[in-house]
Amino acid sequence: MKEIPEVVQSHLLSSFCDGKSICTYFHVLISDKSLQPIAFPLIRNALVERYTNLANSECFMEEPYEEVRDVLNFIREDIRTCTVRKDRQMVLLSGSGGSDGDGDGMVRENVSTKLSEWCAIIDYFDTMRTQSGERTGEFILWCGHLPTQGFGTLQTACVSTRLWKITSMDYFYDQLEFHNQSITHPATECTLPYMEVVPFGTLEVRSERDDAVLQRIQYSLVSSDFELTRYSFLVPSQMEYEPTMGFALNNCDRRLSSQPTFTQRRILDVHWDEYDQGDFEYSLFRLGENVIRILTRLDNI
Repeated sequence: MKEIPEVVQSHLLSSFCDGKSICTYFHVLISDKSLQPIAFPLIRNALVERYTNLANSECFMEEPYEEVRDVLNFIREDIRTCTVRKDRQMVLLSGSGGSDGDGDGMVRENVSTKLSEWCAIIDYFDTMRTQSGERTGEFILWCGHLPTQGFGTLQTACVSTRLWKITSMDYFYDQLEFHNQSITHPATECTLPYMEVVPFGTLEVRSERDDAVLQRIQYSLVSSDFELTRYSFLVPSQMEYEPTMGFALNNCDRRLSSQPTFTQRRILDVHWDEYDQGDFEYSLFRLGENVIRILTRLDNI
C-alpha cells in the first residue's frame, strides 16, 4: 500500500469499490500503526469523490430527484470539511451543528461509526439506482415486519416510492415500527381525501413465506362491480386514532379473479397524504441509521 500514492488509492476506491469495501479498507489501514496517519484523509478523499459522482449520476439528474442530490451534496461537504482529533478513540470533529459542551460548536462522533454510516448511504443509493424492471426509479423507505388484524404478520414488507424525501424515511419507521401500528380489516367507505388520488407508492413483500398473508389481504380487498373500492387502513394497535394511511389493490390487480395481472410483484398500493411534519436536519442525522437497517433487512430476505 505504501508504494501506491494516496491520491491513486482514493481514486481507485471511489471508482471501483462499494461502500462496504471502502469501510473495510479503512479498518485495514488503521490496523497498521504506520498507516494510521494517512487512513482518514485517504478515505475522506475517496468518499468526497464518490458522493460527487453519485450526486451527478445520470439517473439522479431529473427533477424528481432534487432532494436526493441535495442530501448527497450536503453529506459530501460535511465529509470534506470534517477533521479527526488524533487520540486513542479517533474522534471525528464536524461543524454540522450542535456542541458537546466545550463551547466550540463542534460535533464529536466516533470515526468508525460515522464512516460506516457514510458508506452505507453510498450502498443504499447505489442499490436504489441500479434497480431494474418494474422497480426502476423506486426508493425503499422502510423494510421490516408488519402485523395485520386477522390476516397474520408480514415478516418482510417494503414500502417503496418514486417520490423520495428524507423525512419520509423517519415517518414510516415511526408509524410502521416504533408506534406498533397494524393493518386493519378493509373498509368500503373512503373517508380520507388522499385515498382518491394517485398512490404514494407500494407495499411489497419479497419473501415467499409472506405470500399466504398477502393473498388473504388481497382477497379481502376484492370488490364486486357494484361496490366501492375497498381499503385496508393502518392504525395504532390500540385503535384510538384516525387512520394514518391506507392500502388498496394495485391498479392492475383490481379484479384478481377475472383479469390477468400486469405485474409479477406481490404488492399493494400505498395511499398517504405525504404530510410527515419531519425535520430535515434530524432526518439527515438519522439517515445512516435508517439505511443500515434497510440494507441489513434486505440482505436477510
